[in-house]
Amino acid sequence: MSRENWSSQKILDRLATNKSMATYWDNIRELRKRPNQETFNLCLDFWNSGESKKQMIAIDVLAQLGITSVRGPKVKKYLKIFFDTLDCYSDLKVLDSTLYAIGHNNEFLKERDIERLNKFTQHPNSDIRKSLTFCLCGVDYPLAIKILIELSRDRFSDIRSWATFGIGTQIETDTPEIRQALWDRVTDKHEETRFEAIKGLSVRKDEQVLEIIRREIEKGDFGSFLLESIIDWNLPEFIPPLKAIYEVEKTNESTSPTWIKDLKHCIEFLENPENKE
Repeated sequence: MSRENWSSQKILDRLATNKSMATYWDNIRELRKRPNQETFNLCLDFWNSGESKKQMIAIDVLAQLGITSVRGPKVKKYLKIFFDTLDCYSDLKVLDSTLYAIGHNNEFLKERDIERLNKFTQHPNSDIRKSLTFCLCGVDYPLAIKILIELSRDRFSDIRSWATFGIGTQIETDTPEIRQALWDRVTDKHEETRFEAIKGLSVRKDEQVLEIIRREIEKGDFGSFLLESIIDWNLPEFIPPLKAIYEVEKTNESTSPTWIKDLKHCIEFLENPENKE
């Protein structure tokens, strides 16, 4: 019998007793498809158990229980559980799941909620700082932006990348502080972080970043993300150097076919007069 035919209680019991993580997310996803009162009550029982593993399971289910239209009216209840968890528990796995759960519902956050999250900005565990970064991506409150700016300077590249993504392209706010934080990352040794910063400055039409883009093209070692920034600018000056790179790389078997396709698309976009403003 497949898990689709199992009772919610049986799936939760499997999650609680399985030692392997092999089927963990398959079982979580199945429960998320059941946005009914029974599933909520069972998750609440798990959360109230005081056992960290059961609490993490409950939070992982509630994080995305049902589609947004179903989840929306109940999110206030879910968020209360999540924030009560942050206030009462110190288990790192539980905290990690809880921050991700809040992140999946962060469009419902209020300014007071951001103040409660701020205490994790300096958390000694990098996984917690990373999940906090995810938690705040797309949240356009001043304190959330301030936190992400601080996290964009983190010593771990994954955190810097997510935070730079958060302030670069996931919000529309444009302040001197945001631009400076992005400029601080345009020479980052971590390629993804660097290109996130370039993208953030490009969507804000900061013309000074054009020189950075030119340098990246001259190096010839860039990913598809830089091509998005080039498309944002839509300048014909980029066509000749991109074409030269394309002619060399299109027959190079070690070059990613996806990247070649993206490069070709970028060139065609720049050449198309219909795309000119």
